[in-house]
Amino acid sequence: MKKKAFTLIELLVVISIIAMLMAIMMPALAKVRRIAKQTICGTRIKQNLYGASLVANDNNGRLPKGGFQFGNINFDDAISIRAEEYLNLCEYTVGIGGSINTNVNMDPREMAPIAQKVLTSKARDNFVCPELEKQEYDLGGTNIIRGVTKSTMPYIARYGGAGWNTRIGYCYLGGFDSDKWNWDNYPEMAEKWRSPMTIADSGDSALVTDRYRYVPKRGALVVVHGKTGYEQYPENDSDPRNVMKEYSSAKSNVGRLDGSVINKGIGSLKPYHVTWETTENYNGPWDYTGPDYYFW
Repeated sequence: MKKKAFTLIELLVVISIIAMLMAIMMPALAKVRRIAKQTICGTRIKQNLYGASLVANDNNGRLPKGGFQFGNINFDDAISIRAEEYLNLCEYTVGIGGSINTNVNMDPREMAPIAQKVLTSKARDNFVCPELEKQEYDLGGTNIIRGVTKSTMPYIARYGGAGWNTRIGYCYLGGFDSDKWNWDNYPEMAEKWRSPMTIADSGDSALVTDRYRYVPKRGALVVVHGKTGYEQYPENDSDPRNVMKEYSSAKSNVGRLDGSVINKGIGSLKPYHVTWETTENYNGPWDYTGPDYYFW
């Protein structure tokens, strides 16, 4: 008996139905993927909180110090951490099989093999939000891994007279000398805050957060968990509160010193200025960026 084949009209109807179903389902699937990435992000932040507490327990309660040194200038920068501090934190969170002394600047020849082991393994995933892990950056300085000129975060590079510095895909807020910052001269810099220095500080202190960042001077706003995931916008409003109202539906993971991670809309978070330069002659915002806001 001869089998009856589909007619062209029937095929077109089936294709149309499939296309319509996909159009209905795709936004829902995209939303599920974004939620899944937020969940993974929160898990990574929690892992970093745990690692920081282990480091503190072995160092008289002292938390890993964020920021980096540029000659004799101390830069408290939320998206940077000395390579030695970063690699030591990796040792506690995932185990890298290397001994790191954070009290000295390591010889790069000794540090490079350990860094390469970390940055070419899954260990690096702990220090970058899933929404940022595919963003590639040109390394204008000298990379710790020879021959590499571009990299995703985290990466370890050296710029000018600075020490080896790790750029991470989160904000790390521990160990800053915020008590020494000259807040009185900059009352417009959003709200005063205190960086957690030891494990005994207030448990609700933010320690590791999503990398929402707003730099009015450079007209740059980074939104991590936006409607399409990672998003970047040109903005030049001097008041970060006005800017964040426009993106209030985006969520941010905020990891606290007590080990908890909360997920809140950024419209309900407060802006804090973080990037600070302290020398004998100057105590104020880093001139390269000017006011540099993060949210928690």
